[in-house]
Amino acid sequence: MLQDWKSGDPDAIARISVLIYQDLRSLAAHHLKHERPGNTLEATALVHEVFLRIHSMQHIDWQTRAHFLATVTNVMRHILVDHARRRNLRKQSVEERQRRNVLHLNSREVDILGIHVALDKMSAAFPRAARVVELRFFGGLDFAETAQVLDVSLSSVERDWRFARVWLQDEISGHQ
Repeated sequence: MLQDWKSGDPDAIARISVLIYQDLRSLAAHHLKHERPGNTLEATALVHEVFLRIHSMQHIDWQTRAHFLATVTNVMRHILVDHARRRNLRKQSVEERQRRNVLHLNSREVDILGIHVALDKMSAAFPRAARVVELRFFGGLDFAETAQVLDVSLSSVERDWRFARVWLQDEISGHQ
């Protein structure tokens, strides 16, 4: 279906959407349940925004389902980051911004923008570990799927995940 879409079949994206919509909606709901109270972005709206953005990506030479899912994961990450940036612009005070800048990957309240900034920094020094976080955290992929997308061993992904979680927690807590 991905190749059909690339070849210009206008119905291909609709068929793809039907297959992955529920998975994307579950992933979006997972991300949004960790947002702060008062969050205005809903899972359905997030998924629809993802589809709007990927609809224009017909020119990409989709290699595999994993390649497509990795791209969708990246799109979802950027939508969440854009939403977090807009929300941060509306924050009331410097003290409030500093209080909310604290992030722990295990916490219930997740600062998407904090993860994004730290992940960009991690990408410069540890690109594969950063990609593991992006695929697992933003994409909801399990270890095996992440290993397949990155074309590395399962043990490499598990090792990168452990390292990345510690590195991100240190990075974010150092900026309180």
